[in-house]
Amino acid sequence: MRITVNQSSATPDEVARKSHARILRRLQEVGQNTIADKIAVSESTMSRLVNENLERTCQLLAHAGFKVVRSDRAVMKKHMLEAMLTILYSVIEDSGTVAKIALDED
Repeated sequence: MRITVNQSSATPDEVARKSHARILRRLQEVGQNTIADKIAVSESTMSRLVNENLERTCQLLAHAGFKVVRSDRAVMKKHMLEAMLTILYSVIEDSGTVAKIALDED
């Protein structure tokens, strides 16, 4: 059985909104001040970057074809994912479980 991965139907604006939300959540987890220290900018500069530039930067990236992914996530080409899902499905035989394992995005 061959499994195909559906091309994302999300528009670049939807991808940008998801990326923006994902980054804001992560900033809240880590703390803007912690990141400001790591990139050697003041807390006010960091706040300004987030408040004035982050959303637009996410739009730029999405419209250029990029997707923001956490560093602890793996990224692979679509055909490789399809091959792995086909193998996984042949072992598990439950498409719901395969989808939950393989396509968890957050």
